[in-house]
Amino acid sequence: LCTGGADGSIRAFVAAGTDGGFGPSALAMAHSGPVKCLSSVASIGGGASPLLVASGSMDQTLLTHALVESDDDDDGVSKKGLELRPHAFYAGGHFASLSSVEMTRVGGSDGNATTMMASGDWDGGLCLWRVPDASIIGEDNEEEEEAAEGRSKKRRGAKSSSSSSSSAAASRREVEPLSTFRAHNSSVSGISFSHSSSTALLTSSWDHSVKVWDLQRLDCVLTLNGSRVVTAMGRCSNSDVVATGHPDCAVRLWDLRVSMSSKNDKGGSGGKASGTVSDNTLKPSHKAWVSAVQWSPTNPYTLVTSSHDGTVKTWDIRSSLPLHTVRAHPRGEKGLCLAYGDGCVYGGGTDCVVKRFAC
Repeated sequence: LCTGGADGSIRAFVAAGTDGGFGPSALAMAHSGPVKCLSSVASIGGGASPLLVASGSMDQTLLTHALVESDDDDDGVSKKGLELRPHAFYAGGHFASLSSVEMTRVGGSDGNATTMMASGDWDGGLCLWRVPDASIIGEDNEEEEEAAEGRSKKRRGAKSSSSSSSSAAASRREVEPLSTFRAHNSSVSGISFSHSSSTALLTSSWDHSVKVWDLQRLDCVLTLNGSRVVTAMGRCSNSDVVATGHPDCAVRLWDLRVSMSSKNDKGGSGGKASGTVSDNTLKPSHKAWVSAVQWSPTNPYTLVTSSHDGTVKTWDIRSSLPLHTVRAHPRGEKGLCLAYGDGCVYGGGTDCVVKRFAC
């Protein structure tokens, strides 16, 4: 389980046992501003790092860290031999606060697999990146970190936090975007790679729209316009059906499967597709805007939502009413994020506590 905080830190917790508890954990002070988005993926080939964690922040930076085994835990950052080591710095793509990020593996086998990443910002910008292989992290990077740390300590009057940031920045590889373009007129609130095509990307925005992008042509092939700001988006585990959250407390369903097929029809106009929001909008049940939507990785009919009203709700899309409602955070605190685990759901909020709920 990976988390990001308003203090700019990211944490990785490793499961221990079968009771849902956690054992070793790792901490990295990654950003100078609050972390707004997070994504993780298993690294290609395994190697020294089994996991890559991408984080975007209000300080306009996009970083990846690799979860690696540490020789010692005397520095107070990692525990029981785990460390979030700086991996790469993604430069030249965003000039506004990051609002969403998503990573995925493209390719069938480790020999030709590639890790791709898409990121969106507050101004509606969208960038595509090729993530460097994490398996090459080794002694060279460690030597660079030690040298950078030595140089930073020589600076008179430098604060410990700035010294740490200088060391981390020096050890990261700088990556430039494969492409960057204006995807929306306002903040990109959600990103998901398509289930049906490795060259398609789904995005949602505060400009009331959900879009489908052809990554080979860098062209928008479908735009669905709604009547409300889209604050969160989640894609079904086995299709391109997405659910979105909104400030009007509603959860809406968008079926992109039928609309996507229309762009291949011979009678289509210029390869463009058209569609409308699904009529099967779930009945408003939250009392404040919906901040997170996560679809079950095993059940294509089940999803969970979190809201600024502090509750987490479980939905079956075949019904318009929620199946369960849980008071996840104390009254007055806001629910901000969700993640599915093995038979459970994790929820985080402004109370600075991550809670686990069985499902």
